[in-house]
Amino acid sequence: MESLIGAIFLDSRDLEQTSTIILKLINCPLIHSFPIVQHSRTSILSIFNSKNYCKELKIQHTVEEKDNSIYFTAFMGKLEFRKLKYPKERKRKIQIFYFDLRLYLEDAYKKFETNHLAFRTD
Repeated sequence: MESLIGAIFLDSRDLEQTSTIILKLINCPLIHSFPIVQHSRTSILSIFNSKNYCKELKIQHTVEEKDNSIYFTAFMGKLEFRKLKYPKERKRKIQIFYFDLRLYLEDAYKKFETNHLAFRTD
């Protein structure tokens, strides 16, 4: 949202006009008809922030090109925990990687919490 406001302001160079345009956009029924889809990477950050035992964890990824393939590797700190290979020509590789990573982490959290946190009272 900030980038949209900034772009409008840079085009108009007028704070009042920017405000008028933003208010029109907010009140436009067409805007409210589009679903808001959260990117898988944002979902992963939300999962981390919702778990007390994960709040300090950070996820990073590396990209490596080798033998006409692209390898994405996920790290938590220095720990490598997921590596996926995609054909070089495949479109939207990073989005697919984070989608798979989100599903993997959701499943891992569910299993961990079922096995280790089910009987805790704190």
